[in-house]
Amino acid sequence: MTLRFTRFTLALLISQLGFTITAKATCQPQAINRYDFPVQRLDEALQDLSHRSGCPIHVTPEALKDRQAATLHGRYHAFTALRRLLRHNPELKAEIVKDGFLVRDVQHKT
Repeated sequence: MTLRFTRFTLALLISQLGFTITAKATCQPQAINRYDFPVQRLDEALQDLSHRSGCPIHVTPEALKDRQAATLHGRYHAFTALRRLLRHNPELKAEIVKDGFLVRDVQHKT
């Protein structure tokens, strides 16, 4: 028996389990990059950060709901930049994981 997934099936599965914002470059969390992000939706800011830093950001669905990211201007390590984007959302916590970063809502009970 062969499993075949359509894009819709994969999107549905990802939406139920959470998702990962992936980047094409290699994650270099110690590299310092320049960031100039305006106030924007959190999902957009995390995607921009992932692409700029090359680090995947794993996000639980409840962490993105109706949230805005803080502005970010300056030169930072990727994890510092992530924490600064989350600074107006104290219920969200960022962690370093094996292949990038994890953002989760610590108030959400699973």
